[in-house]
Amino acid sequence: TPKQIVKAVSDADLRQKQEGGRATAAKGKNATTTRYQPYIEQESFMAADPIVSKMTTEQLRKTIEHTTQLMKQAAKTLDFLQAAQYRDEIIRLQDLLDKR
Repeated sequence: TPKQIVKAVSDADLRQKQEGGRATAAKGKNATTTRYQPYIEQESFMAADPIVSKMTTEQLRKTIEHTTQLMKQAAKTLDFLQAAQYRDEIIRLQDLLDKR
């Protein structure tokens, strides 16, 4: 029968993993961390792309608010893949709104 593996984790282990996962650029003795950038699928597209291009700024804002609510609901029901897709769509809509 499968059994859970239980290991002790120390603060030093967590710090080491955090430092190893960050992208750093060395500048002399100082290292700076880069800002977090969400991963976005490049080949994906918005379902209603032709409609979105004809929306007014107010309609775009309402669509972003609605999509945000859908994303939160998906995360609440633990559907993280769907929540990530909503997040990506929100980012694209926000970029389109910022360009206007």
